[in-house]
Amino acid sequence: MTSTYRSKWLYGLKTQSLLVGGVLGFVVCCLLVFYTLPSQDRWVKKELTNAAERSLRQLSASIVTPLLSHQYAELYESLDAQLSEHRNWLRIKVSDAEGKQLYPLGSWTLGLKEDDIIISHDINFLEKNLGRIVLVANFSAELREGYRLQFTLASVLFVALMLVFGVVYYLINKTVITPLRGLMTSFQQLADGDYHSPLPRVFNNEVANVVAGFAEMRSNIERHQAKLEILRQEAELANRAKSDFLSSMSHELRTPLNAILGLAQLFEYDDAASDVYKSHGKNIYNAGEYLLSLINDVLDLTLIESRNISLNIERFSAADVVGECVDLVTSTASGQGISIYFTRPVPDDILVAGDYTRLKQAIINLLSNAVKYNCAAGIVTVSYLRRESSVRICIDDTGKGLAQEQLDKLFTPFDRLGAELGATQGTGIGLVITKQLLELMGGVMGAESVLGRGSTFWIEMPLATDEHVPMRALLPPEKMAATTASEDVNTALRILVAEDNTVNQDVIRQQLALLGYSATFANDGLAAWQCLQTEEYDVLLTDIQMPKMNGYELTKRIREAELVSGVHLPIVAITANVMERDVADCLASGADDFIPKPVEINALKEILARVDANLGLGNSPAEKYADTHDLRDELEPEPEALAIDISQLVSMIGDDVSMHCMIFKSFTDSSPENIQAILDALSARDPENVYMQAHKFKSSARSMGAYSLADTCAALEAQTHFATAADSESVKHELSQEAWLMLDSLAEQMNNEYAAAKQFIDDYMQQHQ
Repeated sequence: MTSTYRSKWLYGLKTQSLLVGGVLGFVVCCLLVFYTLPSQDRWVKKELTNAAERSLRQLSASIVTPLLSHQYAELYESLDAQLSEHRNWLRIKVSDAEGKQLYPLGSWTLGLKEDDIIISHDINFLEKNLGRIVLVANFSAELREGYRLQFTLASVLFVALMLVFGVVYYLINKTVITPLRGLMTSFQQLADGDYHSPLPRVFNNEVANVVAGFAEMRSNIERHQAKLEILRQEAELANRAKSDFLSSMSHELRTPLNAILGLAQLFEYDDAASDVYKSHGKNIYNAGEYLLSLINDVLDLTLIESRNISLNIERFSAADVVGECVDLVTSTASGQGISIYFTRPVPDDILVAGDYTRLKQAIINLLSNAVKYNCAAGIVTVSYLRRESSVRICIDDTGKGLAQEQLDKLFTPFDRLGAELGATQGTGIGLVITKQLLELMGGVMGAESVLGRGSTFWIEMPLATDEHVPMRALLPPEKMAATTASEDVNTALRILVAEDNTVNQDVIRQQLALLGYSATFANDGLAAWQCLQTEEYDVLLTDIQMPKMNGYELTKRIREAELVSGVHLPIVAITANVMERDVADCLASGADDFIPKPVEINALKEILARVDANLGLGNSPAEKYADTHDLRDELEPEPEALAIDISQLVSMIGDDVSMHCMIFKSFTDSSPENIQAILDALSARDPENVYMQAHKFKSSARSMGAYSLADTCAALEAQTHFATAADSESVKHELSQEAWLMLDSLAEQMNNEYAAAKQFIDDYMQQHQ
């Protein structure tokens, strides 16, 4: 800070003005002392000497007559008079031609002192030398008088100069320095975001033009900042709408997949199911998993493009991640007759910096492509190449290879190479996601291929050092054991499930039953809270979007109560909203863990095993299988002619008619209440409640195969979605009258479609009574 102020002091306009004035005064003083005064002294002394010489010549001429006539008395009188007249004349000596002293009568000595001067002149008459006159003079008194006058003049000049300089300095300070200092303050306030600070008052000069220019510039900046703020808010709203849309789409796509994948997994645990049905269940599960992977790819690409994806950068062994990826893909490759070899294994001491999970995703994608596009009995080789600051992982295959024009389009989104031949499945964004993920981690990706000879895909990651990023943490052995799915899980766990969708309740109930658990089910968050007030539970599995009290509010209320009780209840959020923001919100509200829908039975098993291990309840064997009825072949009606597509239910739980009737009854028992809730919300003109109730009923209808009914509910949900996005009471009444009339018409259509669906269910249940 001292240096800053010193710089301001040295280089400010005020300082520069003082410096210029001081230098000018110093130069004037030097000229006066070292040049003007000595020159003036020499000039005055010269002039006095010349005057004395002239007077002495005149005196020598005036004494010619007394000398010729020997009138020495007149000579003496004349010389005495000259000495009296000229005060600076000290002594005069007159001698004749022979050198005899004529004046003064007494003895005469030169006796020169400091500053005395000698002036002599010959006395001539008609070119005849009559004698010589010598004068000793001293001009000190005259010089001192000259000095006094010069000092007085210099003092007056100095005072006048100071007055002029003071006036000039005052004018500069008033018209330039002070306005500029005020302008500098305005600049600092402008940098702090103050666009209305007062500007300095100035005279009509160049500084006034500068201040006026600053004022105009400030106004322009304020206008541009206002526009930028509007654009920023619009961009944030658009981004929020996009995120909400993605979250909603993820939820809507995952909700039916939850039933599909959840029930398909049940075949694996059903001893009564034949191998054929187990095979069908496995095929359904694999198809659902593939559909889920496509959904995840689209969401990942959107997150990457919007820069909303978060990465956990750490350092870890390249050999670990490559080896784990090869192990995961090897079984799939072996099933297709493809062999995977390490031609040059990655050393254990090579550490890279990146996101472990995302890098694993990228390598698995490349290995899977190498297997998928390889020829029969083909080979996939993995090698590495270490560089100065990076390591390159190369994956080679012996497939058909790619032409140059295909390589040029390799990383173009949604461009499926070979799709024109019908041989390629997918969205065409897997490699795009892989490449962009690697670039976000500071890596690069490339490909080389020769048509007919196979392809080489490589990724290059930066090497990590200790000071770059922390080492990837490894779980201690006891935690590893707790997180591993165990065959022995505790049947004594007291489980509370908060789920408003009855179909999802049935799926979770059967999954828990297969794992040897029983649970208490609550239809909403408030009911779950009431259950917690009367009973003790070891774990809570809760949905997020529920009526009366959602999962966030339920979790926060439980955590607040724990501050008093001191007892911690493990809470696991189960929802189809799997955006990173949604996961972060779940964990921020107090949830301990998160399971995305569709719920994987193995993921549920791991979560409960972890809770069991943390509670230390022991490990009694769980019932691995649940009782199921024999499957019966039924002739399916034409789906397009019916209000319900029975194939949807068959694909979820098989051909067990008794199971169909049980789930149909659950649907018809809960639907009137759902429909009435929608109609009440429409009567109250409450778009938020319409949205929530339509969303709930849509999920149940779609799970039943009542697609027309589900589409009508989706239309009700879509019309009220953006009216509830602001979460404000004032927004609830912003829908136009025409919009409410359209919603009423959709509600009437919903009633008609539900009546048709119920008629189908009644006929079906009567047929199989």
